[in-house]
Amino acid sequence: MFLDLKIDGFSGAGLSATTAEIAAFESRNASLTADIEKYLVDGEKNLNATAIEDHLFPKVQADVFISHAHADQAEAINLAIAFQRIGLTAFVDSCVWGHADDLLNKVDKKFSANEGKENSYSYELRNRTTSNVHMILNSALHEMIDRSELLIFLDTDQSVKVKDLMKGDEYLSSPWIFSELTFTKRARRTPRKTAKLALEHVYKAFAGTEEHRQFEFQYELPQLSSSIPYVEFLNWIRNGSSPTASWIEGLKHLDVLYEQVGVPVEMLKDPRTSV
Repeated sequence: MFLDLKIDGFSGAGLSATTAEIAAFESRNASLTADIEKYLVDGEKNLNATAIEDHLFPKVQADVFISHAHADQAEAINLAIAFQRIGLTAFVDSCVWGHADDLLNKVDKKFSANEGKENSYSYELRNRTTSNVHMILNSALHEMIDRSELLIFLDTDQSVKVKDLMKGDEYLSSPWIFSELTFTKRARRTPRKTAKLALEHVYKAFAGTEEHRQFEFQYELPQLSSSIPYVEFLNWIRNGSSPTASWIEGLKHLDVLYEQVGVPVEMLKDPRTSV
């Protein structure tokens, strides 16, 4: 990861993805299924965590990782499509949650179900399956952040809440966002991507799911290294939009954003292309 960036007051207004573009984005990798038998090490009860991560949460080549509240998923997908229009690939984090839920459902039916009782599960066993699947998912998300050049956090009323109106104390209710933003402090800081002139950039994404919360925890909001008001960000992404935008052009346009948010010039001196 080269930079983590918060978009202050993100709303999604002004993004104009078409119905066809949204449908195409949501359909990518929608056919992935959790095949329990494929993950069994001994054919009985030991599941291979590496095989699960490689199949359900494959390491896609994304330029931008979009961290957001689940309630903002539609807007995050619109933003990912806006990045696509300037030649970049964006990864929407919530688009992998459905695969985790599918896996949990199948694991629990095989290993946690109470015999002779429909839709009844062992509390202790289900705690174990849930914690393990969530650890695998969390690990996959961290690796995606590490592999992406830019992490963008969508600061909205859904993702950031005010705990004390007088002091203005802010908090997160999503443990996923908290984990992602906290990880940015520990992630490797890598150079910007360099495109070889003959390189073909491959795009992949994941299908979404629904998340239902009956209660919430409060997590202190981690501070990112840079931020930008949404209006300024929207102007930047519109200026780079083109039906024929290439990946190289997208990478160069990212440098315009980096300059705008104050990244030191010496960190941007290396060329984006090589031969």
